[in-house]
Amino acid sequence: LGAHTPPHNLEAAEHVGTAAGLCLLLRFTRLHALKNKVYLPKEITSANKLQLSVLEKGEGNQELSQCVYEVAMVAREHLKIAAELKPTREALPALYPAAIPRLFLE
Repeated sequence: LGAHTPPHNLEAAEHVGTAAGLCLLLRFTRLHALKNKVYLPKEITSANKLQLSVLEKGEGNQELSQCVYEVAMVAREHLKIAAELKPTREALPALYPAAIPRLFLE
């Protein structure tokens, strides 16, 4: 995408990138937890009363499932917004990465 790219193309690419980043975050949550790192949004973990000790032990529970679900819904919303922006053909190469989060979220 260049300097003369329509703004809606840039915005669509930004939403696709955000969705991809959130999916990677979800994919590696367990690995991060095993290293005593948690990158899930604090607002979501706090709202669902997720105990970080559960993550550190590599255990799953209802609270963790709800957190993952909420992050996944945010990623899905970003993909939806990107599609609704109706990017032009020139933006397609920048939007190819949308295939990965779309498959991951199904």
